[in-house]
Amino acid sequence: HNHELQSARTARPHFQQPLLHMHVRTLTHNEVTIYSDIPDMTCMKFTIPPPPIPTRFRKLRAPTSIATYSFRQMTVWTKPEYNWKEWMTHLADVLHCRKIKLVFEEGADKYQVLGLKKIFEEFEILSVRVERNDIEFTGQVLKMLHPTEELFVNPTNAEASNSIIRIRGNLEVLEFGDQFPLTISQLEKLDSQNIKIWLLMVTDLDLNTFLKKWISLKTNLNLKQLITRFGLVSISEGYQQRILNGIPYYLVKQSEEDKAILVVGKYQIQRRDGRRAILTFDTTIFP
Repeated sequence: HNHELQSARTARPHFQQPLLHMHVRTLTHNEVTIYSDIPDMTCMKFTIPPPPIPTRFRKLRAPTSIATYSFRQMTVWTKPEYNWKEWMTHLADVLHCRKIKLVFEEGADKYQVLGLKKIFEEFEILSVRVERNDIEFTGQVLKMLHPTEELFVNPTNAEASNSIIRIRGNLEVLEFGDQFPLTISQLEKLDSQNIKIWLLMVTDLDLNTFLKKWISLKTNLNLKQLITRFGLVSISEGYQQRILNGIPYYLVKQSEEDKAILVVGKYQIQRRDGRRAILTFDTTIFP
C-alpha cells in the first residue's frame, strides 16, 4: 500500500542522464567490460558482485585490461601493472568523468570496505545501492562512502540486529528495501526529499502525530514525497479519519489514473509555511 506525501509545488522534470556502465562481473577473468555508446559521460556506474571465492574480507583484485564496447567501436586498454586506484584515475582522465554510482550486489560484503573507500575516495559518489548484504557491512559502507544524491539499503539481517545505520545529509532519493522495516521515530530522523519505505511499522496514531509534526514544521522539513506500506495500521472502517483526526484537509477529486490503481482516499493538507501535500491511500497500503 502506498501512502504518499507529495509537495504540490511543480516538480523538476526528470531527464535521463548519460551513463557509463562499468560492470565488474568478469573478475575471474581479470577483466572489466564497459558497454556504452554515449560520448559525454556524466557518471560511471560501478557494480561490485560477490567474490569468486567466498572468503571473508577478500581484497578486490584489479583487472589487467578494460574493454569498452559501443555501436561504433571496441577499445581494449591493457595495463596489467595498474592497481584499482590507478585504473580509476586513468578512466577518469580518459572519459573526463569523476562522478560514480556504486552498486553492492548480494555477497559483496565479503570485501573490505576500507579497501573500496581507497579506490573511490577521489570521486564524487552520486548514489550507493547496497543489496541484501550484512547490516554491519552496510553500515560501514554508509560510514565511509557518502552519496550526494541517492541511497538504497536493504540489509539481510536488519531485524535481528541492534546496529543503527546513520543516513547523512539531504538526499534527493532515499529508499529502504523489504528487509529493513522502519519505525516512525526512525522516519523522523531522515532529512531527505523523496523517501520510499517498503515497510513502515506505524499505527494510526503514529501517522496522525507525524502529520501534525510535519504541519507544525517540527519534522522532515525537506520531505517532498513519502511512499510507504503500513505495517501496523488498523484497516478497520474509518482508519483514514483516524489518521486525519484534528488535521484540516480538503478532499481531492480522483483522476481516472487514481481509479485504475484503486485509490480509496485522496486529501490535501497544508504546512504552516504554505507548502501543500497530497495524501493518497490505495489498496496496496497494507502488506
